Parts: sequence; structure tokens; C-alpha cells
Amino acid sequence: MFNTPIQLTPKQLWGAVTAIAVLLSVTAAITWEIRKDYIDDLKRQLETYEKSGTWKLPETLSEIRSASQLLTLQLSEKQELDRLRKLESSLLAEKKQLEATLKQTNEKLVEAQRTLESMTLKATTFELQAKHTASLVANNIFLGLKRIYPEYVSVTISNESHFLGVGESKSYSFGGKRCTVTLLKISPDRATFSHGCT
Repeated sequence: MFNTPIQLTPKQLWGAVTAIAVLLSVTAAITWEIRKDYIDDLKRQLETYEKSGTWKLPETLSEIRSASQLLTLQLSEKQELDRLRKLESSLLAEKKQLEATLKQTNEKLVEAQRTLESMTLKATTFELQAKHTASLVANNIFLGLKRIYPEYVSVTISNESHFLGVGESKSYSFGGKRCTVTLLKISPDRATFSHGCT
């Protein structure tokens, strides 16, 4: 079977030659395209090498170093900015807390001032008999009339003894205010005083 010679007709021979020619043409075209791409790559590499010949490497390296330092500086500045933003939010929270505390303290101060004003007598006049006491500042400062003499009286103010003649005053301080007790009049069984704070 294999020893028999192959006989081709001229038409078959022509078809085989044509197929081989087409196959060779396609192979040559593909090889040409591959080589063309390879040649283009080589040309690009050659151009790059030629350009690198005129490339000023030390200057370029210096510029790259400067750019790197600038980027490092910008990064550290960004980190500092981030830190400052966190600090700002912390300080704002602390400021709010301090403002709330200040508001509460001011409210307490106003209340304390009202209490103080209610405790101190404002420009009042009162009479006392000998051996009697009057409250000048509620539950804090007292005026005791010990004895009445014809020209003066003996009194105690905040546990301190004093002698007052008509028209004479004695001052004391309470809660940041200056208060004054003045002897206005003496009669045989009583004395009249004025008291006020500023």
C-alpha cells in the first residue's frame, strides 16, 4: 500500500503548489510583522540611549533629591496638620467644658451675691434697748448694745467692744462689702442706729 507511487494530476499539483505558496507568504508576513515590532523596539531603545547621552545625570539626581526632600517635608507638614487638627478638636471640647463650668460658676456667684444682699441690711435705722442685740448680717454679724451712757454707748460688733458717741461710726467688711454702723441718737433707755453696706 505504501510502495505505490503517488500520482497527482496537474490540477492537484497546482493546488498543492498554491497552498504551499500561500503558507509561505503568510509565514513571511507574520515573520515580517514580528521583526518589524522588534526593530521598532530597538529603535526606541536606541533613541532613549541617544537621549541619555545628552541627559545631565547629576542635575537630574539633584532635582530628584530636592523633590524627595520636598515630598518628605510635605508629608511631615501633613502629619503636623493632622496632629494640630486633633489637638484643635480636643481644645474645642475643653473650651466647651470650661464655658459650661464658667456659666455655672457665674450663676452661683450671682446667687451668692443675691444671698449676700439679702443678708445685709440696706440703709436701715433701728432702735435697741440696753442689753439687747440686733442682727446686722443674718446669722453672721451682730450688734449688741451693752450699756447706754449720757454721751456714748458701749457696743459689741462681731464680738469686739467699741464705744460710740452720737454721730460716730464703726465699719466692718463682709463678703467684699463695706458696712457701717452709726449711732444716731441716745435716750435714757434706748439708742438709735443706722446701718448700711456698699
